[in-house]
Amino acid sequence: MAQLDFSMNLQNTRFSLLSSDQSRTVINPERGGNPDPPTVSYSHNMMATTEGYKTIGYTVRTPDVPAIVSGFTLVRPIIAIDGSLHILGWDGVGQAYRIAGSAWQIVNPSPPPILLTETITVGDVDGRSYIFYEGHGCFSYDSDTNTLNTVTLTGLDLSEVIGVAGSNGYLVAFTGDAIAWSSTLDPTDFVPSPVTGSGGGKIADIDGRIILTTSVSTGLLIYTGHNVVAASYTGNINFPWKLKEVPNSKGTSTIADIAFMSNSGPQFVRTFAGYQSVVPQTAEMLLPEVEDFLTGRRVETFNEVTFVYDEVFTGANILTRLTLIGSRYLVISYGLAESPFNPLGPYTHALIYDNVLSKLSKLLIRHIVCFDLSPIIAGAANTNAIAFLQLKGAVYTVDTNNSEEASGVLILGKLQHRRGKFLTILEISLTNADIFTKAYVQTSLNGSSFTTKEASLKLTSTQGERELIDYNIRETGVNHSVVIIGNVNLVDVHTTYTEAGDR
Repeated sequence: MAQLDFSMNLQNTRFSLLSSDQSRTVINPERGGNPDPPTVSYSHNMMATTEGYKTIGYTVRTPDVPAIVSGFTLVRPIIAIDGSLHILGWDGVGQAYRIAGSAWQIVNPSPPPILLTETITVGDVDGRSYIFYEGHGCFSYDSDTNTLNTVTLTGLDLSEVIGVAGSNGYLVAFTGDAIAWSSTLDPTDFVPSPVTGSGGGKIADIDGRIILTTSVSTGLLIYTGHNVVAASYTGNINFPWKLKEVPNSKGTSTIADIAFMSNSGPQFVRTFAGYQSVVPQTAEMLLPEVEDFLTGRRVETFNEVTFVYDEVFTGANILTRLTLIGSRYLVISYGLAESPFNPLGPYTHALIYDNVLSKLSKLLIRHIVCFDLSPIIAGAANTNAIAFLQLKGAVYTVDTNNSEEASGVLILGKLQHRRGKFLTILEISLTNADIFTKAYVQTSLNGSSFTTKEASLKLTSTQGERELIDYNIRETGVNHSVVIIGNVNLVDVHTTYTEAGDR
């Protein structure tokens, strides 16, 4: 029987969020049809690249905080009063910390403890952050003394203010149904005046309670329980904002489901209708397959020891949280509500959507918050600025430098010669993998259940700067999935096989 070849170019792959959702990949269709594109039926700790998939590792940035009583819940980038950039974090009772070198340092004294640290918002105006604690007041950070100092906002009833944002020289405070903007001469002056330009009022176009107000280059985006309203900056001191509902926008219920950067293009939100990309002019639906997956209440993880999927079904909704890294990567943290609470955090996985390549990846790491570390590591690549905070304070950053300890899983399948035909797979070749990388074949005789066999290392070679590794295997079935475990920077995966008769 003649040997046939099939090369899986990993530049264009389909990505399955559940292995059971993957269709078969017919590699030699009849009547001159084109082969199906390869499908990633599962992966973790592999990042999609322009060329294919690359293993990532994790680098410890900070260790746990030994004395912490209530675990971390929130991280924010902060501009100190001297203009320096810092990362501040808060624990469950509102105690603030800053990253100082390779450790967390208590900010002392801190404002009064609060229980809902999600309600800490930040507005940046004139090179300084104004940090607002809902129900308590406003503060600024002094990096020289490592303290949060009280800032008095005149003209506001602080008992009604939910949070703040900064845009075009204004500090903007928001309540459940209104916004107020400061004087451009003094961002702490909210006393209405035609001279200073400070003012405010209720918003006619909002549909539901305001959840969060964020800044964009053209003004503000105001997220509510049922829609998003854009406030476009006019330059008119008496009427600085033109308010209009963002077409097609939907509502959300929590700050954790909004991902934004003040200087980014689109912002992202998980709404009651699914994920949306939001700009002041419009909102567009995004990643419907991710929303379907998360509402399915099923989480699976490939077990590298047993070679089966550890599946968890839950009667409750899967927990999620959004983060935007470097205006490029949308990170969707997800996990299950657990009792007792896991000491590392509730999120077990993170989906990474590359907004430039329009590709998905999946990371496997326990965490409480994902955040952007780039404010304090100038010049770092976007991927290396993806940081994961665990409950007790340990911070791990994504390492794309292919360190020796890095290891990930990539499963490609289900390869089928033609529908109704068996095939015998004989050889697997990997481009850009180290010699410790393992290759396995999962073979199915009926299209569903499978057995796993390790392929034996045959040959290693180089072509220019590329490492090529060949593996021998001999397994016959109706379809096969190729399992790759190790440290790789894959461009393509090549298979050699023979047709083995009718099913």
